[in-house]
Amino acid sequence: MKKLQGNKINILLKDIGKISKYILLISIYSLFLGFRKISTKLKFLSFIPNFLNRIIKILDPHNPDKISQIELINLAIKNMTSKKNRSVVTIGGMTVGIAGIVFLVSIGYGLQALVIDRVARLDEMRQTDVSVLPGSNLFLDDEVLDSFQKISSVELALPQIAVVGKVNYNNSMTDMAV
Repeated sequence: MKKLQGNKINILLKDIGKISKYILLISIYSLFLGFRKISTKLKFLSFIPNFLNRIIKILDPHNPDKISQIELINLAIKNMTSKKNRSVVTIGGMTVGIAGIVFLVSIGYGLQALVIDRVARLDEMRQTDVSVLPGSNLFLDDEVLDSFQKISSVELALPQIAVVGKVNYNNSMTDMAV
């Protein structure tokens, strides 16, 4: 069991490392694209895109069997810039969806706090009903009630008798807890 949990943690850490590397690669590539545009007009900044390109090659070494991560990032950026309306609608939909979820969760927590504050008073939260199972050989008698009263944190112990009775009202008869 512990070995299985250890394997899950190792896989999770490995995935987090891959995601972090990919986010770093996207950030550096975005900087590279920005400085490449700027350096065409400001020649003294031309060393920055070269430096960033070297870092990109270190983070994303070329493997002939797989597609490069930079090529995937570049393809995603081109798709987002060429289809701006679709990108804006998608980002807007995600924003509205996340905002809706946050709104509903906050309403849920607010209502929960309201119910706890208004309905469940502190005195009610300090009460406990003790009962035995039906058909049990145990009974709650005066001795048991006295033993509850002797517990240091118990302020008051009272007996409660609950039975089922028949109620007759307007020629209608029903069973009722009394």
